[in-house]
Amino acid sequence: MLISARFSSRHLLLPALLLGTLVTHAQTGGVRIGEAGTPDASAVLDIVSSTKGVLLPRVADVTVIANPAAGLMAYQTGGTPGFYYYSGSQWQQVATTTTAAATATYGDVKQGLQTADHAGWVKLDGRLTSTLTATQQSRAQALGMTTNLPDATGKVLKQTSGNLLATGGTNATFISQGNLPNVLLRGNTSYDGNHTHTTTDNVMPNDVNNGRYRNNVVNTSTAFSVNSNVVTSSAGGSHSHTVNVALGGSGTALPVEDAYLGVNQFVYLGQ
Repeated sequence: MLISARFSSRHLLLPALLLGTLVTHAQTGGVRIGEAGTPDASAVLDIVSSTKGVLLPRVADVTVIANPAAGLMAYQTGGTPGFYYYSGSQWQQVATTTTAAATATYGDVKQGLQTADHAGWVKLDGRLTSTLTATQQSRAQALGMTTNLPDATGKVLKQTSGNLLATGGTNATFISQGNLPNVLLRGNTSYDGNHTHTTTDNVMPNDVNNGRYRNNVVNTSTAFSVNSNVVTSSAGGSHSHTVNVALGGSGTALPVEDAYLGVNQFVYLGQ
């Protein structure tokens, strides 16, 4: 049964039988319900009880209320249950000591051990924004999350001097030659132990050029032939050999990830 009532100092249209004790006061312009007495001067409606409370409308989702007036209040039973009021542009959950969302602003980012969306906080897991509620989609779009939520998996957050929501960096890197210090690697063999070196030299026979051996071909009309001669150096002196030293690397990537504690990242988008 729907009852419509108007209170004034001159007449009362709502039967007091339905509400219990009801008192109107002409000077304060207020109405007192529950106990006899003068309504509080600051209240248009003063409900008094020591054993009962006031039950506001309960809805599954406050966003289904059409054309809400600023200050409208209701209790939401679905989603994140609680009291909500309409600020004039959006629904806000009434602050409680157990609801972190009560003091959050859209776009706030936090870390937590929760594994899923909660109290208006949406996990940054790269999913499509189309999977969010209509209100969350609108706020995500306003924050620059057009098609997908950012994926914070395996990433740390840092303040950027560039574009917000930009990603970059890697958890591993490779060292190239340009990253190495300018050092010449050398190595030496042992100095102990004399040994010889054998080389082959092409020489002319003794009847050419007055019997002197020469390594170049002389301009002469005298017929001659070139012979091979084996020359052995002295074995009497210790000496060193310069060698190339291989680094022996395989080009494996270096991990650059610091030790970490696993948590989840969330952005506040409300309900």
